[in-house]
Amino acid sequence: MFATGIGFATVTAFWPLFVIAVAGTLNPSASDVSLFLPVEEASLAETVAARDLTAVFSRYNVGGALTGAIGALASALPAIIAARMHVDAIAADRSGFIAYAVLSLIIASIYWLLTPGIEAEPLMPGARPLAQSREIVIRLAALFSVYAFGGGLAIQSLLALYLFRRFHLSIRIAASFFFITGLLGALSQLASSWFVARIGRIRTMAYTHIPANLCLMIAGMMPNAGLALAFLMLRASMSSMDVPARQSYVMAVVSDSSSLTRTSSETSSPPYFAFHL
Repeated sequence: MFATGIGFATVTAFWPLFVIAVAGTLNPSASDVSLFLPVEEASLAETVAARDLTAVFSRYNVGGALTGAIGALASALPAIIAARMHVDAIAADRSGFIAYAVLSLIIASIYWLLTPGIEAEPLMPGARPLAQSREIVIRLAALFSVYAFGGGLAIQSLLALYLFRRFHLSIRIAASFFFITGLLGALSQLASSWFVARIGRIRTMAYTHIPANLCLMIAGMMPNAGLALAFLMLRASMSSMDVPARQSYVMAVVSDSSSLTRTSSETSSPPYFAFHL
């Protein structure tokens, strides 16, 4: 993360930047898709019972979404500083990557202070990881790959570019808009555990994500910025609600052979649990 921030702040040639973007940790959307995410999710699953997974992942994602929203709002600061101090706007924008690198050092210190209590018990000699859950994990990986491909067509950076080109929004307005959508996404995840308790994880994922994607399609057809932003905010209020449900679902269907904390009744039949929940 530190190297990625320094690289974006100092490198100007396209192909070196391309390599840094592919190999680095800077995500073009507000959420994290780097190596941090699966490690943190697995660590959280070690700390609670399966019935509490959705609630703890809701709090985890709300924290991340709120700080992402603040970061989106702060993205307007370089442009404001450049205008008031009469400095080069591009140089001011690069300061955001320096801040990203500095934040990585703070994050590293927090990781360093974690206790061994989040670590899984080591597997027995000769044991295979995912021995009982390999089939369901492979199916979920294939499903989420398709999901990620679709989501990659509407990442936050491309959405910002669309708003700049289509409606000529300023960076300040765009920063405020992404701050609001970040707050809506964060607050919506607090309701995820409520929906999961009443309709199940699968229905929560489907019943919230389908209308959210319809709102995204409608927003792309709107003739003015006000209507487009309204539908995008409506989408933001639903599009993240499936995240805690999906995370807890994956952790719940993995058996004890992968060292996740579950009761014997929850591990009795992973395929049935996975497809009939």
